[in-house]
Amino acid sequence: MSGAPDGVRLDAGPPAPVPDHPVHRPGRLAAGMLTATFLLVVLAAVLTFVGLPYVVLSPGPATNVLGDLDGKPVLSISGAKTYPTSGALDFTTVSFDGGPGAKVTVYDLLEAWVSGDVDVAPSATTSPTT
Repeated sequence: MSGAPDGVRLDAGPPAPVPDHPVHRPGRLAAGMLTATFLLVVLAAVLTFVGLPYVVLSPGPATNVLGDLDGKPVLSISGAKTYPTSGALDFTTVSFDGGPGAKVTVYDLLEAWVSGDVDVAPSATTSPTT
């Protein structure tokens, strides 16, 4: 064996067996799915910071204006003749999120559209700009 380096035998035995199935590397499909997932996560993160020109209108609290709040009458009239009352006179309110100085995100709008108790309107309908 004149062509072999010292200590190396060329007739060392049978060749290594070849596996029955080829070894797979991640292909284009896996890389595409990983890229799409990454882009969706980035898009979802960006959408939390984008304010949209809408308001979310939801039911607010109802307050009995004939009753007391913290020991004081809710409604008090002075300088006019008043009459005794009984029962309740509820003052209802509407709570809204959004408008000037407040942001409504895509997630707020999706939650409002899914809910049956909440309404969505363009912010120009509640606070028009002049």
